[in-house]
Amino acid sequence: MSIYEPGVALSNDPEELRRFVDEELRRIATAINDRLDLDTISDLPAKPQEGMIRYLDGVNTGTSEGPHVYLNGLWVPLAMSDFALEVSKGNISGHAEMNKFGNNPALGSGATETVWDGSNAYTFPATADMTHLRQAADQATMRGEVIELKGLDTNYALSTQNITLDGTNSSTPVALDTPLRRCFRMKALSSVVTTQNVELRNVGGGTTYAIITAGNNQTLMAIYTVPADKTAYMTQYYVDCNKVSGGGDPEILAKLWVRDNENGYAPQIKHIIGTDSDATSHIAHPFNPYFKITEKSDIYLNATEITGGGGVVADVSAGFDLIVVDN
Repeated sequence: MSIYEPGVALSNDPEELRRFVDEELRRIATAINDRLDLDTISDLPAKPQEGMIRYLDGVNTGTSEGPHVYLNGLWVPLAMSDFALEVSKGNISGHAEMNKFGNNPALGSGATETVWDGSNAYTFPATADMTHLRQAADQATMRGEVIELKGLDTNYALSTQNITLDGTNSSTPVALDTPLRRCFRMKALSSVVTTQNVELRNVGGGTTYAIITAGNNQTLMAIYTVPADKTAYMTQYYVDCNKVSGGGDPEILAKLWVRDNENGYAPQIKHIIGTDSDATSHIAHPFNPYFKITEKSDIYLNATEITGGGGVVADVSAGFDLIVVDN
């Protein structure tokens, strides 16, 4: 790619000056055209240079249609005004959004639990132990309906599976196509509203790893594991505490935990939020710069009810937002 550097006129002769100006204008045009070419192209340049601008067709280029500038190894929309929006739209190559939200509706006095549908301290398996899907009790209208699972296989690679519940009894366990080491979301791909919990369990049924609570048709899990060969950047996390009828005035201490499985580290505390005793709190903590989390790391939010009063119960919602980037 040409970079224009002004020349020096070596003569005062009018004809020589005319030729000098013509040559300088030609060199300027070449430098601009090398960087800026707004003719629509369907194939990315073989050797893109930093600052190069091209109009991409969005069909064969793996981008949106429009002018893009090549920055830091990526083709970025030139008219982009909202980076997060462009990530969500799939216009930023190698980047994906992840919004995790969870709920624990019955955190008891003095208890410490993970913010997820299971209302207990979450268990992360050491192997691909998530093998079977079922409903807690048979629901005739859910027989043969499809549940989408998103998680990670034994190698921490992303896995999306559509599993069909048993056609004669939805409480009969159905084997997954690929056993999972992690599951961070399930949802019902159905027009039917669940009236029984949908459960992801191990082969013996002794451990439940994900639950679609009846009526929700999707899991509520403030839990995520960064896939292999990716890095997550947390933009913020939040905690809500709400009263439960007859549950008193709970106070919550919420903790953000990360466990680096690639290096075999124990869980590490990353941040703490406390809520007010009137149990009507919403607290969000933004990270600026974003909080970097490496591949194969578990991310989860635990909540502790700290008043210790008898009969105190809290309804806790919490979650976090990530930008997940290819390594």
